[in-house]
Amino acid sequence: MNLTNSIITSAAIVLSAWSLVMFQPIPSNAMDLTEASEAAAPPAFKLFTAHSITGVTQKTALNSVNLIWDKFSRDSKLQGKLKKQPVTIFVLYRNISKNFQSADITIGFDSRDLTDQMRPVSLASPSDYEVLLPTGKHSSNSITDAWNKLNYQKDIQSVLEIHTLDKESQPLDVQVLVNYQ
Repeated sequence: MNLTNSIITSAAIVLSAWSLVMFQPIPSNAMDLTEASEAAAPPAFKLFTAHSITGVTQKTALNSVNLIWDKFSRDSKLQGKLKKQPVTIFVLYRNISKNFQSADITIGFDSRDLTDQMRPVSLASPSDYEVLLPTGKHSSNSITDAWNKLNYQKDIQSVLEIHTLDKESQPLDVQVLVNYQ
């Protein structure tokens, strides 16, 4: 499977998770997720060092993420500015609409890995993120489950997917993090 197909597959998984969440009713007697999350110790995650990412940014419907992946994959100008073979691709979802229909989505590289930082997007500190899916090789079901773990009762600042690549730029592992305000 090549990088483009892997990325499109990941995007399709995310879209299906968002679709499930958007149509999920919130029961009136729902348990407070804050208490449950405080009782359980948060799983460890691979600390990322990027302070900003540079790539393709677009406000779009969450069910159209695959279009941004295509745009990112075909951006020869961006690819030409890489100093070395990329190790990580970041996907940042921010300014998520109240109805979870759209967001500003950036797919890109650590800005330090590029010779020219065209419109870098800042990331929150790693300590501001909570783990939805710890680093590892995951099935499409576990990635979908990670998106279903979002606490929609809290104000979501951003969701960050970190895709680690091998030497042939094939997906090696993924982690999903969330930053609540």
